[in-house]
Amino acid sequence: MKGRKRIKYKDIYHLTGIYGIRNIINMNTYIGKTMMNFGDRWDSHKSLLYSNKHSNQHLQRAWNKYGSDKFEFVIIEICNDSSVINELEIKYILEYRKNSKCYNISDGGDGGCNLGKHLSDETKKKIGIKNKINMTGRKADNKTKIKMSESQLKRYENWTDEDRKEWGKKTSQHARGYTWSDESKEKMKNNKNGAKYTIDQIREIRRLHQQENKTFSEISLIMNIPKSAVYLIATYKRWKNAV
Repeated sequence: MKGRKRIKYKDIYHLTGIYGIRNIINMNTYIGKTMMNFGDRWDSHKSLLYSNKHSNQHLQRAWNKYGSDKFEFVIIEICNDSSVINELEIKYILEYRKNSKCYNISDGGDGGCNLGKHLSDETKKKIGIKNKINMTGRKADNKTKIKMSESQLKRYENWTDEDRKEWGKKTSQHARGYTWSDESKEKMKNNKNGAKYTIDQIREIRRLHQQENKTFSEISLIMNIPKSAVYLIATYKRWKNAV
C-alpha cells in the first residue's frame, strides 16, 4: 500500500483506486482497479476464486495451490479519478512485471468490469437469479468449509476494538432502530434457532472468545449485543450449526 498508511477495515468499503491480491509466500501479486470500492471488489474476487471461476488462470491456480489463507488484499494507491485510473493500473502492472511478481495476463487499463459501473436493474436481476441457481442446494465439502471458516476468521485478525464496535453497530438490527416487517417476523418464528444475528456476528463472537480470550462482558460491549446472547453463542448452546 502506498505510504504504508494503515487503513481500517470499515474504510475499504468507502475507498477506490488500485489494489493488489498478494501471495504472502512468494509476494506475487494480481493488480486491479476499481471505482466501486475496495471492499466489494475484494468480495467479488473471493467469490470467483472460491468457485474456481476466476478469469485470471494464473491467480486461480495459485489460489488453489497455496490456499486462500496465503493471500491478502492490499491497497496500492487510493484514487477517485476515473480519468487516470486506467493509466495507474498499467503503470503498476508494468512495475510488478519488471520484478517478475505479477499474476496479470493483460497489460491493464482496458476499462472492463473492474471499474464497477452501475448495473441496470434488469442485469442485477439476471445475476441474482444465476447466483441463486448456482448456490441453492449446493453443499460444500468439509475441506471447503474449513477453508471458508479459516478465511473468515483471518478477516478479523487486524481489526481494532474500535473497528469491531463500528461493525457491531452497523450489523446490529436493534442498534440502528430497525423495525422488523411482518414477513420477517414470521420467518424468524419458523427459524429453529430463533436467530436474529448474522453468521458474521456469530463467527466474530466465537473468535473473540476463543482466540482473543475476551470475556462475555467485553464481547458484549464490542459487539453491542446482550451478554446473555454472547454467552449462548460463544459456548455453542445456541446456533450450534453456525460455521
